[in-house]
Amino acid sequence: MNLNTILKLNKKVASIAIAGVVFPILIAPCLYALFRKVYGHIMMFPLEESTSNAYILWTLILTVTGFPVVAHTLSELKLLYTSLGKEALTSAMIGDTYGWILFTLFVPFSINDFFGSHAIVGAFVFGLILPHGKFVELVMSISDDCVSGFLVPLFFTGTGMRFMLIAIFSQEIWPFTVLIILLLCALKILRTLFITFFFGMRIRDGLTLGLILNNKGAMTLIMLNIAWDKMIFYVPTYVVITCTVLLMTIVVSPMINAIYKPRQRFEQNKLKTIQKLRVDVELRFIACVHNTRQAASMISIIECFNATRVSPVHGFAFYLVELTGRVVALVAAHIGKPMENKT
Repeated sequence: MNLNTILKLNKKVASIAIAGVVFPILIAPCLYALFRKVYGHIMMFPLEESTSNAYILWTLILTVTGFPVVAHTLSELKLLYTSLGKEALTSAMIGDTYGWILFTLFVPFSINDFFGSHAIVGAFVFGLILPHGKFVELVMSISDDCVSGFLVPLFFTGTGMRFMLIAIFSQEIWPFTVLIILLLCALKILRTLFITFFFGMRIRDGLTLGLILNNKGAMTLIMLNIAWDKMIFYVPTYVVITCTVLLMTIVVSPMINAIYKPRQRFEQNKLKTIQKLRVDVELRFIACVHNTRQAASMISIIECFNATRVSPVHGFAFYLVELTGRVVALVAAHIGKPMENKT
């Protein structure tokens, strides 16, 4: 992570990032207390005890921003290289850094595991001490298939198995619970609107920025599952936060497409077909693969062209490396800035 990006911030981005931390810290505990009061004491799905750990984790989960998810969303919406995308990316990086720091400090002091720390902290520290360079790239390329193809699906499966909607929607007070979920989703959007309005940004841009920064990533689910494993959260609280995280993440792209309409600029780039191509014209194409598994499928597709001497095919192969969630993606925050002259 490039700390210079964090240290050299303009006032607007710094204000958005700081507000994204301070505002939820002040409001989230109040909403947790309101949820406990509204839900009451139901014997079938009782609430956890009101402890400081529960308040801290509730606040921390709602405060952090999923930086890799934000980068991926900006890329999908074609906003990564815009000024709005740069501001969102930098603010998300600060929020993600804050979340990892607080989480790393909170877990050893609040959760008693072997040697006083949780396994996720050890993995995080291991990633910090690895030397940057080809060795890290080699480790990531080797472990990527196992992690993304086996471990991550198991993690999300376990998260889904604990998700019991009946815990809140089978009660008479479920409309109030839904209202609390909506308020939790609106925390970051409201604070972003306030800060962007103060700096003279349009309401549409402020709302779009708030929606983007409302994305949650794997960090949130890790905290949530640790709270479940350590019995800091019981079923009702787990379900409420999971519903909030899902709602935050699901509505981002549709709402931005409806409000900001980022894809309208690319309407002229219509998909073109080769249906009316002359028989004796050379067909040129670019084949892009992310890993070796996709190479075999791409070769099968190329063979379907049935190239001949009369109708040849010329292909270009590219091996793509996804920048989402990696340090290289942060270069988007510096695009358009003048280079410093060094003597």
